[in-house]
Amino acid sequence: MKYLSLSGLAYFWKLVKGKLLLKADKASTYTKSEVASLLGGKEPTFGKNKAFNKNFGTVAGTVCQGNDSRLANARPPTVHSHDDLYYTELEMNTKLGGKENSFTKASAFNKNFGTVAGTVCQGNDSRLANARPPTVH
Repeated sequence: MKYLSLSGLAYFWKLVKGKLLLKADKASTYTKSEVASLLGGKEPTFGKNKAFNKNFGTVAGTVCQGNDSRLANARPPTVHSHDDLYYTELEMNTKLGGKENSFTKASAFNKNFGTVAGTVCQGNDSRLANARPPTVH
């Protein structure tokens, strides 16, 4: 079922009213067939074959329905390129290859735990609990 927009309804009424006023001088009543002929064959304000008034189908000039099997047809993507605003998954994997997440490697500012220069001691390192006399300073 098709419906008229408010502006379409106003335009349609203007046309019907004009036809009725022309006849008003001739008669005060109208038959059902006269009214039907005035109303029959009228289309909504969208012109035929516009975006809102296409036939469903599978050929050029038609539109597919929501349950059309072609919409769910799994198929490989076609070859295409992206501009520099976007990266493909492969490009991102290449850029991130060899990188680490922030502070994951034994943590403490990304240093290794150990007992030599360039390393840090862990919180349970026995050297931290070793009771010794303070040094002179």
